[in-house]
Amino acid sequence: MKSISVRQIETVLEAHVNGQGPAAIAKETGLPHKVIGQITGKGRGLAHEVEVKKAIVQRGVISKEEVLSGVLQAIDLAKLKGEPAVMIQGWARIAKMLGYDAPDQLVSLTAKIHSNKLSGMSNADLERIIEGEIVQESPSS
Repeated sequence: MKSISVRQIETVLEAHVNGQGPAAIAKETGLPHKVIGQITGKGRGLAHEVEVKKAIVQRGVISKEEVLSGVLQAIDLAKLKGEPAVMIQGWARIAKMLGYDAPDQLVSLTAKIHSNKLSGMSNADLERIIEGEIVQESPSS
């Protein structure tokens, strides 16, 4: 797919705000109707993003939902421009925001607990573990 210039996006948004319909905007910019719809569409369209940004500026606060909306916008734009690497980065960021990377934290915490246990053991117990013997924890642990 042909790249869309920033100027074309600005023209589409300006025409949309001024009340022009998708057909007139498509004729003016030379972009397909589908692309016009993706830029001006409700929900995750760029026109909606502009409204969200205005609301953020007015409130001076940004919520998790607004950040997610912005990342989804970036993913959609990357999809339009045919940039899969950028799309993957966006989805990775969303996964991190939603806590889908939490198992890494759990593994880290588990490793720390085992490390603390091992550091409190005697050398003789550590040698038995290395040799494959089962070592019972002492009642004082």
